[in-house]
Amino acid sequence: MHTSSRSDAPSLRARAWRWPAVLAALAAFALVIGCAQPPPPGEPEPTVLRGSAAWVDLEGAEPGPLLSVSLWMLDIEIPAPDPQAHTSAFGGPDSQALRSSATGLDIDGDVLRSSAVVEIEDGFYLAGLGQVAADGTYELALPDGDAIPEALFRDAEDAVAALFFADGPECTLEASDPSARVTLTLFEGLTIASPAFLAPTGLGIGITTTDAVDPDFDFDTGFAGTTFVSLAYATAPTTITTTGVDCAPEAGFTLDVDVELTAGWNQLTWVYLPDEGLTVRDRSVDEPVFSLVFPYEGL
Repeated sequence: MHTSSRSDAPSLRARAWRWPAVLAALAAFALVIGCAQPPPPGEPEPTVLRGSAAWVDLEGAEPGPLLSVSLWMLDIEIPAPDPQAHTSAFGGPDSQALRSSATGLDIDGDVLRSSAVVEIEDGFYLAGLGQVAADGTYELALPDGDAIPEALFRDAEDAVAALFFADGPECTLEASDPSARVTLTLFEGLTIASPAFLAPTGLGIGITTTDAVDPDFDFDTGFAGTTFVSLAYATAPTTITTTGVDCAPEAGFTLDVDVELTAGWNQLTWVYLPDEGLTVRDRSVDEPVFSLVFPYEGL
């Protein structure tokens, strides 16, 4: 939903997610991904996302260890900016489209380097599976572009879902190669696409950042100034930039997107400052990330 003023911190959509468990779908995911084969000799090695994760300190939550990591991706439609009101970090994608949950999944070492992409629920995909070590670190092999369903791609000028932060219709995104196709990437406190984690109690969704966040953080302090991270796959190199007078009004919120995507996987950074602006930049996909994980049942 849209609000008439921006909050002090991005929304935490995970608090509202209430889908029933999808054990059967996850079992199918395990079966399909377990059948995925490593690349044949001579084929390029997959891009590997390296990172670490920790559960957020929620009172009464005992989610158990993080067992494995996957990449969650969504096929959703992003509403157009409302020129009649400032949209906030609470605006943007329909919350119905962002709901998800899952039950625990037993895995074995044979599937950990797989990179299949499997639809768990309508529009909700998990991509790849990697093991999380006892200290929270992991390596996740990302899928090749040929394995990513076409439904997850957008035209380059529609792929970075940030225009719902804009002040009016005269703010647009331009791509140096409009024919490039890019997987949908967005930020709303949570980032998409980003790591998701499986624990004995079910699925955990992470707030993914460039640097570690204290698991004992106070929700009331928010995340203003934190550098969030999402991932995007591009079929061809392209730059994506904001243009138009409504991107940078004389007084108020400024939307500044300036990313240079390579063919393949990329990282995007999102920095949100209340009542000031949102800045989106690119980052090397080889850089490690950190995820503060929220258990489904604890929200």
